[in-house]
Amino acid sequence: MKKISFTIVLSTVFAIFAAINANAVVPVKDVPFAQEYHEPYPLTGAEANDVRAITVDATGKVWAATKGGLFVLQDGVWRRNEQVTDGPLYDLYLDDAGVLWVGAWDGLYRVAQDQVDKIAQINTAVSVIAGRPGRMVALGPDKAWQCDDGKWKSIKRQWSGNIRDAVFAGKDDLWIATGIGLYRKQGRQVQCYYQDDALYSSELTSLLIRPDNRLWIGEFGGMDVYENGVRINTINQDDGLPNFDVHALANGPDGRLWIGTALGVVRYDGRNWSLRHSKRWLLSDDVRDIAFDQNGAAWIATAAGVSAIKSRMMTLQDKAEYYLEICQKRHIRDALVRGEMPLPRSRRP
Repeated sequence: MKKISFTIVLSTVFAIFAAINANAVVPVKDVPFAQEYHEPYPLTGAEANDVRAITVDATGKVWAATKGGLFVLQDGVWRRNEQVTDGPLYDLYLDDAGVLWVGAWDGLYRVAQDQVDKIAQINTAVSVIAGRPGRMVALGPDKAWQCDDGKWKSIKRQWSGNIRDAVFAGKDDLWIATGIGLYRKQGRQVQCYYQDDALYSSELTSLLIRPDNRLWIGEFGGMDVYENGVRINTINQDDGLPNFDVHALANGPDGRLWIGTALGVVRYDGRNWSLRHSKRWLLSDDVRDIAFDQNGAAWIATAAGVSAIKSRMMTLQDKAEYYLEICQKRHIRDALVRGEMPLPRSRRP
């Protein structure tokens, strides 16, 4: 009888230890992950911070077209290009040769390395620039020009002067977005697309060719999608778009669509939406243009300067220390002043 009781007790002890081990907390490795963060790059003065277009060249220089002129960011410092007019600028285009083209109130400028030239044939406002290998167009409210193999000539304007954007979808297939509808120029033929069956809204703002060669159209109200010249989809707030006032479209390096709106910048992968807005992410929620550098960082032109959304690898411990540092700096000031609570090592993301 004693032998049986001892066996039962021993079995019970082993069962308890097995249960304890089964429920034991297993240490998890703190694996680094990609953490996004915001870096603000404000310019000096209200007119300079009114940024209309942005691009990043192959050397990593960030160019901003503003109401106060052309600026370039080098080593974290903005410098104005004194050779380009100091009046309002409207658009930037970086061609395949690395030449920067600037649309201004008084014409078109060509910026190549340290040399700046104003195109002599163009002496009125240029609001939109578009190009493809061997051809460019410069479009303004009053006139339009085309450049073939380096030679500029005036062309007949057969579309509204309220021009917002333009993009080439093929060798001789130019789409033009205006404030009263969409135009398609193929050779000498120009076709107009207005509201009703062709567009969700005629107040257009931006155009983008996606990797699948579909044309995306940003509008006041949402976005339309065209394939082979026919509208195949409309996306608005009913589909999850966080804000209906679309200002800009860009292809992200990871394949996602980036959408600049009046409420910040939106990312869309075809199913899921993410919104970056407020001072946490942007100098202003009024987003006008988006460009990407070779590291995948997004440079965003806003109504109050330039914001960069970047990414770095962090661990959960790094992130915890970062937020602990913020809390200690902003909410436990008295203890810090008395030296009772030293700050941890700084690991700002």
